[in-house]
Amino acid sequence: MSNWQSGISLFATLTSVVSSPQAAAVGVQPQASGEELFLQGVSKTRVEDYDGAIADLNKAAMEFTRQRNKIDAYKSRALAVYLSWADTNQSPPDWYLSGHCMGSPACTYITNWVAPNVNNNNYGGILVLNKRIGMRQRSQGGSVPITAVLDVAVVPQLDDGESLHNGICKLRGKRDPEIAAIAKFDGYEDQESFTEVSQAWRIDTKAQRISEIPTRGVSCVNPCPGGC
Repeated sequence: MSNWQSGISLFATLTSVVSSPQAAAVGVQPQASGEELFLQGVSKTRVEDYDGAIADLNKAAMEFTRQRNKIDAYKSRALAVYLSWADTNQSPPDWYLSGHCMGSPACTYITNWVAPNVNNNNYGGILVLNKRIGMRQRSQGGSVPITAVLDVAVVPQLDDGESLHNGICKLRGKRDPEIAAIAKFDGYEDQESFTEVSQAWRIDTKAQRISEIPTRGVSCVNPCPGGC
């Protein structure tokens, strides 16, 4: 048999071995995608496996970074940092910016805006929609909610004079607690509402997700017209 015929025969044999069910069973498992790892991490928060969730989210961030997907890499890493705090009894860190309760009974759903500085990012943080699944007693007294993550949205970098408002916004003049929006406050300090809105989301507790919505008709209440 010639050398080239031997080569073809060897290639065919190797191909048969690799593609066989037995080889697949003992071979290297395919690498999970960044999206699969992210969703797997989020799902683990629903069974209070925060260590497992954090590990999966950090793996997702590495996979997204490898794919040069900066926004999802940041979302994964920022959520991992958030969970590393949320699973403790520690006071809110400086990157915890706001929280808002919704649902009946009170605080069934909690939306947090956090902005941990990871990956040298140019983002304004993440919005995290949580659902309360229990309560944990604190060693110093009182209790804190145990939450599961339902959805996460990345907040773009805010311009000077802008802030994210959550739970105090309106749609076409009617108060809507499920809306979060980035609104300009600079120059509107004496107004009853901030009407210059650059981006808005619906925190949909029924669908249990965060969805971007058009900004037309969205405004946010100025909590301190004329200054507090």
